[in-house]
Amino acid sequence: MNIYARMLTLILPTIIGFGATPLYAQELDCSEVIAMAKVAGAQTEKALKAEATLGGNGYLAKGVFAVRQFELRNDKRSAAALLELLPANEKQQVAWGSLGDSMCDRETLKDMRILGALGERLARNVARAAILAPERMISYVNFALMTTNDPHSNYAIEMRRVCLHRRQELAAAVDTLEMDKKQWFSTHVMNLSTCQALSLPEAD
Repeated sequence: MNIYARMLTLILPTIIGFGATPLYAQELDCSEVIAMAKVAGAQTEKALKAEATLGGNGYLAKGVFAVRQFELRNDKRSAAALLELLPANEKQQVAWGSLGDSMCDRETLKDMRILGALGERLARNVARAAILAPERMISYVNFALMTTNDPHSNYAIEMRRVCLHRRQELAAAVDTLEMDKKQWFSTHVMNLSTCQALSLPEAD
């Protein structure tokens, strides 16, 4: 997938409406970026915790840690922690979109690939997390409204498993949305009665 096309899709509304916004990646220190790549590539919880001490306390660093921790643990607690850190605004959404892009001059190609791969696994991981921690379903649904605006997003496809396993909780979370958002969900994200994904990724 072309990361520049994805980033353009995410930030274009802001550029048009409010003036150009600097990319999130420009706010990160190289040491933090390199540490995040080590966190994303950690193979054990011990290694994960050791690398996390160097990764900083920024939003994206916490998010990368939460994703990798969930992948290693695959339990309810780590699932809830991941869902709590899903993007709640455009800036945070752009932050996730920057994974796989070059975020600083000392970042290696290997670092970019590791972080990019973690970003590509996000939709699948948060679907699994929503099944394990359905009490956090509203965070999952709110993120769906944001990320399915990206024509390359496979979020709705991954949501099918959530619908099949947690249809009641998913429908209840959607019912809490404002009317216009609820309508958008039912016409652009998912048909809850059939668990059909309505937002499909475009081919690169």
